[in-house]
Amino acid sequence: MKRSERNAYWLSMFGQNILYCIISTGLLYYLQNIIFIPVTFIGIVISIAQIMDAVKDPVMGLIIDKTKSKYGKCKIYLIWGVPIITVATILPFLNGTYSNLNSVNSNILILTWFFLSYILWVIAFTLIDIPLWSLASCITEEKSKRENLLMGARVAASIAGGLVPLMIVPLSQAVASKLDKTLGNENALKYGTIGIATTLVIVGIALMIPNNIISKERVLSKKETDLSIKEILKYVFSNEPYIRLLLSGIIRSPIMILGIAEMTMFSYYFGNNGREPYVFYMIFLGGGYLIGQILSTIISPKLLDKLGKRRMYIMVSGFASVACAFFWVYYKFNATSLIEAYKMIVVLLIFIFEGSGVGILNYLQSIMIVDCVDYQERYMGARLDGIFMSGQSLVIKISTGIATLVMSSCYSMAGFTDINIQNINELLYNGANFRTDILFAPYRDIIFFVCSIPAAIGLLISIVPMIKYDIN
Repeated sequence: MKRSERNAYWLSMFGQNILYCIISTGLLYYLQNIIFIPVTFIGIVISIAQIMDAVKDPVMGLIIDKTKSKYGKCKIYLIWGVPIITVATILPFLNGTYSNLNSVNSNILILTWFFLSYILWVIAFTLIDIPLWSLASCITEEKSKRENLLMGARVAASIAGGLVPLMIVPLSQAVASKLDKTLGNENALKYGTIGIATTLVIVGIALMIPNNIISKERVLSKKETDLSIKEILKYVFSNEPYIRLLLSGIIRSPIMILGIAEMTMFSYYFGNNGREPYVFYMIFLGGGYLIGQILSTIISPKLLDKLGKRRMYIMVSGFASVACAFFWVYYKFNATSLIEAYKMIVVLLIFIFEGSGVGILNYLQSIMIVDCVDYQERYMGARLDGIFMSGQSLVIKISTGIATLVMSSCYSMAGFTDINIQNINELLYNGANFRTDILFAPYRDIIFFVCSIPAAIGLLISIVPMIKYDIN
């Protein structure tokens, strides 16, 4: 593997995760807080789409493992997937504003457009996601180089996951402030978000292209393309360590809520929905989370030498669970005053600990899946990179679906949805304070609850399947 290939792969992973975060963070905020689509409907659509897509991921993995082309079995899909994902990522933002003032047909059309455009994006993202992760185990078979490649990929994904939330909403609100007098507050926010999202899509796609040109698939197996689908599935389900790893990943799915809901927390609690500057808090706390992810991912290979993968996985899951639970407890004792300097230091440390846990667990998941691929090839003779790496995408998508459903259900029960959000925005625009006014206490509580307690419970229970994980 050449250095240029490694760097191009990392850039591609960075670009791909920009696209993912535009939808997972930016679109969700846009739907709920700018065009006011009912949060229950958002939760149902995203959950169903992600879970259905997760079921489809192994099919994509099977297709990859049975693909023969002059570019290899992964690159061909990355090449064709770029123009498709470009269009698919922009379309969900090109929607109308849901309102009680609209006709019934207009609102149905808005909901239908969201449903169809989101489904299209989910399908398009699968076309580039599974081949890109599978490519890592096809570029090199040297263990140290492959683990380094995956470590860098996780760092790139973490950086994108930290930067996009820091950029998309604040920049959209900055653009909206320039358009406010011409278009009015709601329309300015809408078109500002569309403009910033489109710009970020272009950047993400540009970063993916070099990998499509430079990378070369070297690790090939003659047997996998001769297997029937039935035989491939038999191999997968007979790999007990792999099944345990996937089950654990799905159980800890609520950890995804923080990434989904963080923009709501920052914008409303720290910024009164953009009326006050809150970018500092995003950089300070979000940066702490990101630094925790990156540093923990970088030091993970050294920790592995001392602890081993299973032991490290279990220890980090318990550690991250405690950090998430403490976040809720600390908030409840300081619900209206977290912006005080010394309290912000405590919250920063919590975010660093949470980010560190997520960074290590994501890295471990990637290399442990590759271990399962090697295990399968060693004892059964078939190297099934596509179908096994699709498991990582399957976990992410099921987790996103479950996390979104949990979050939207909590928001709905607390009344933090469509018409109430419109009323909250109007009050904040006219000078109310989301952080201190008693009127907003139930909404403050639910935002911080969903960012802490579900993740704490999920992380703790996710330890159970890994107790008997037996690949060293």
